[in-house]
Amino acid sequence: MSTLPAPPPAEAPLEALLPPPGGTLAPDAVLDRFVSFASGAGLTLYPHQEEAILQLLDGRHVVLSTPTGSGKSLVATFLHFQAMAEGKRSFYTCPIKALVNEKFFDLCRLFGPENVTRGPDRPTTQPNAWVAAVDDAAPALTLAWDRPQNLGTIE
Repeated sequence: MSTLPAPPPAEAPLEALLPPPGGTLAPDAVLDRFVSFASGAGLTLYPHQEEAILQLLDGRHVVLSTPTGSGKSLVATFLHFQAMAEGKRSFYTCPIKALVNEKFFDLCRLFGPENVTRGPDRPTTQPNAWVAAVDDAAPALTLAWDRPQNLGTIE
């Protein structure tokens, strides 16, 4: 008996879970679709990832301080997915230039290249995710809120 090869990974699997242009998803649908994506990719969320995602769904700001390899990128990917599902934009910055291309291509693979940009031109209208480019002399964004924000810690 022969085994069939595994199917190729879906193109832009998270983009496929987004609502049609102009549409939005309710928080429960955002969570259900993302957890389904993670589970389909063979991932099980760690408790700190679940807690961070629930806080983000509740509209809170989260600083996730965990060791390397403990899943911070998956939480960041959730935040991109949530923003896109709500018709908003998100920004991903990397502290090390070597990570920039890796994260850029990861986001393109997950959300489709038309939904991601990078470089010194800071987006103001589209696309939905921005990653600094390796040759960007000042890879930073300045963000402002109309009221003071509080940062909290998840223990």
